[in-house]
Amino acid sequence: MDLKKGEAPRFTLQSDLAGLGVSVPQLSWSKAPGTEGKLRLAGRLGETPNIDAFQLNAPGLRVAGSIHLAPAAHWTGCGSTGCGGATGWISRCN
Repeated sequence: MDLKKGEAPRFTLQSDLAGLGVSVPQLSWSKAPGTEGKLRLAGRLGETPNIDAFQLNAPGLRVAGSIHLAPAAHWTGCGSTGCGGATGWISRCN
C-alpha cells in the first residue's frame, strides 16, 4: 500500500497461490491446491477504484489485463501471449 497525501492510495497484491484451489467452470479449468501459480494485482483505490495490472499464471491458464471500473464495470485485456504462441487477452494452455 502506497499512501501519498492528496492522491488515491495505490496497492499491490502478490501470491504464489500455494495451497489454494481455483476453478473457472466457464473455461473448464481448475488449479489444484497442491500446484503453484502466480497472482498479481496492482491498482489504486479512491472514488473509482482501478486495477492497472491483473496477472494470473497457473498450469493450463495464463491471463493478463486490467480492470477499469465505471458505472458499468468491464474487463479490458492486454494481449498477453499464451502457450503455443496463441495471442489474445486469455489463453488456455493444455
